[in-house]
Amino acid sequence: MSDSPNAPELSIIVPVYNVEPWITQCLDSIQRQTFESWECVLVDDGSPDLSGRICDSFARRDNRFRVIHQKNAGVSAARNTGIDAAFAPLLTFIDPDDFISEKYFELLIQEMRRINADIAVSSFFEVESNGNEGGYQLINRIERYRRSHSSTKEMIGNAAVVSGVANNTFSCVSWGKVYRCELWGDARFPTGVDLGEDMLTVPGIIIKAKNAVSVPGATYFYRVREKSLLHGTVTRKRLQQDLQASAQMLRQLEEHAPDRKEDFLRLKLQYDIGCAFNFLQSNPSIRRGKSMLYALLQAVVEEDGDSNE
Repeated sequence: MSDSPNAPELSIIVPVYNVEPWITQCLDSIQRQTFESWECVLVDDGSPDLSGRICDSFARRDNRFRVIHQKNAGVSAARNTGIDAAFAPLLTFIDPDDFISEKYFELLIQEMRRINADIAVSSFFEVESNGNEGGYQLINRIERYRRSHSSTKEMIGNAAVVSGVANNTFSCVSWGKVYRCELWGDARFPTGVDLGEDMLTVPGIIIKAKNAVSVPGATYFYRVREKSLLHGTVTRKRLQQDLQASAQMLRQLEEHAPDRKEDFLRLKLQYDIGCAFNFLQSNPSIRRGKSMLYALLQAVVEEDGDSNE
């Protein structure tokens, strides 16, 4: 972190791998932000396509973009590289196939300053590969309704933050949030893990915050791709990794607030159902032959059996 008066206030970490069709929209949305005191650390994780070159072209035109090229080591290693290279006191993550609303950072950071928050969380909409809502219109309609009927939510004091974690106000993903960099300390994403890395890291970071704020007016657009890591490619092994991650998340949260164990168990169940849904979406033959609950229970049993060997 730099003490220079010209140093940026926000470091944006973007791990980049094989996202040539979408990376330009992502970086355009960053460049158009009304909040201008930022640096964007683009970590090209050995992309085989033109993603790295597109990043370089943005860096040539706007010196707020910095590009780090490294051998492919996975999304966790790429994010860790970005964290280690960050200069600013605030930190955020954006996935390279997603994009953000024009006042995204302005709204989040404004509210963080107002109540001296350690973290701010946005709303999000799901879009298809082409950027349109497509089949996600119902999901987004529900989100719009929720956003229109909720104002900025302040969580003052750690107990209120813990309740926000238990109620899934934050979700376990790294994106859709601005953090104080000091909240991370030496914490990093686990390398060698391609599913569940967020669950293993983010809730444990958030739950340490003294104050937090939810800002529905700031919008993150999450692109759901048919063959992304979470959609279309979730094997049984990857499902078990995710379930193991949620179990470890539960242990981390219980250590911080043991009196909220039942609330955290309900949170874990939400994540486990989501993991099972992604698995069934990737495996139509199983989806046709078994219920989601059956598949989830089978995966949990197998995971427990493996962990006891």
